[in-house]
Formats: sequence, structure tokens, C-alpha cells
Amino acid sequence: MTDLSGVRIIAYLETDCDVIVDLVKKEFVVDQENSVYKNSELQPDQFGYQSTHLIVKHAKSRNSLTKFKRFDGLYLEIQVKTILQHAWAAIDWKLRYKNPVEAPPSLRRRLYRISALLEAADDEFLRVSNDAASIRRKYQESIFSGNLQVGIDKDSLEEFFASKPQEKLIDDVKSQLAESDFLLDLTPPSELSFSRFFSLMSELNINTIKELNETIEESIKKNKDKITEQWKNWGKSSSKTNNPDLFRTIILLNLDPDDADRVLENNAFSDEFTAALKKTIRSK
Repeated sequence: MTDLSGVRIIAYLETDCDVIVDLVKKEFVVDQENSVYKNSELQPDQFGYQSTHLIVKHAKSRNSLTKFKRFDGLYLEIQVKTILQHAWAAIDWKLRYKNPVEAPPSLRRRLYRISALLEAADDEFLRVSNDAASIRRKYQESIFSGNLQVGIDKDSLEEFFASKPQEKLIDDVKSQLAESDFLLDLTPPSELSFSRFFSLMSELNINTIKELNETIEESIKKNKDKITEQWKNWGKSSSKTNNPDLFRTIILLNLDPDDADRVLENNAFSDEFTAALKKTIRSK
């Protein structure tokens, strides 16, 4: 009996499924004869589309352990599917049509189209993921080499915040705030921080990483006293500031008070920090 128990593991992409299948093979003995793999393609006239179903049992080394002895000789089915493969399996089970002959003629073509669309979507998601990774690598290489003429989007900002040019800016700020209560938050910035930073870039028409870097450099040089004053006005010695919020603050310090107020209406920090920032911006 090969399906006494079972588990379904759902992943985002087919490459994630491949990693999971490799891990399962390392941990269990796989019954290859009764297992089904994604690359065992269905025939053109077969229904649905394939996922990976592994029939496994514990290795002898594990069965020798007291807590696993009772599972000796028993098999488990592990299904590894993408989200869309899981969706098809759920629909397939609900409809109970295992082949086109079972389906009413009026539904057959529609079911074929659904399964084809889901399989195409799986392939397209994988291509998009691979393309996104390729774009991030290009951003990383470009920024690392000092070529900052890169358009601003979430991926390029993430690469900038992890780059040498950004580290230099941070060092410049730290040197100015050496005697203040400034603490840099080294944990990955939240989606909200990125979103607000990106909104500020759009608001100020900053379109490339080069423009961003120059804007921050200019403000650091021009507003040394205000940068120090802002953290004194805030007075939160135990609070940390992440990179996007730090640079957002520095950029805003370089704006005219009225422009800063207008931007802060839709791009604010906490109430206390925003109040301190408005006070700092209006100081002479």
C-alpha cells in the first residue's frame, strides 16, 4: 500500500518545487516505480497537467531509531506542487473528472483551456522570476562598479541601500551624529519604508540612483547642523532609524519649509518625528 498517509507541499515556483524534491530525496528512500515526476509529460490528449508525487519511506538508518521503528516498511506520499498546480488539483477533485471522456462534451474544451492556461501561467511566473533576478544582478553589478545611471525602482533601491556608495553616505552622517543619540537600524527595511521612500522619489522627480546619490550628498554637505539638530529635537535615544527613513529625512531637510510641509502631508513619519522634522526645517 503506497498511500497510507500523505502530505502536500505547496511552493510558489517550479524551481522551488525542484529544491523541495531534492531535499525529500536526501531524507527518504523514494519508490521510483510508483512515483510521478513533473517532467513525465502528459500526452497531448491527456487531461490536466502534471505535478510531482513521491512515494517514500524511512531509510534503514532512521528506522533503527526507537521512535521510528513503528514506521518500518510503511510508505508515505509526498505531493510537491506549485500554487497553480494545487489550484488545478483542488478544482479537479471538486469536479471529479479524471479524463475528458468523463466530462460532459460542453465542458471538455473549457477544462482543457483552463489546464493549459494554468500550465502556461506557471511557466510565465518562472520566466518573470528569472528575469527579475537577472535585472537585480545587473543593478548590483552596475552600482558596485560605480555606474549609478540606473533607473529607480524597488529592486534598484534595494541594491543601492546595500552598496558601497550608500555606505559612504552613512559614514558621513554617522560622523556628524557621533555625539547625538542616532542609532542605525541594520535590520531589513519594511515594505512601508520602501514605499514611502519610493513615493518621495516620485514626488521630487528623482529618477535615477545617480540623482538620488547626488541629492543626498548635497543635503549632507549643506545641512550638517540641521541633521544634528533633528536628532536632538526628536530626543528618542532608544529609537533606531533605518536607511530609507534616514535618507528620506536628509532629503526633506534640503527642501523649503512650505515644500517640505506639502510633501509630509502624504509622506509622514511618526507624529513625534514629523513634528521634530518640521521644527528643524524651519530653523535657521
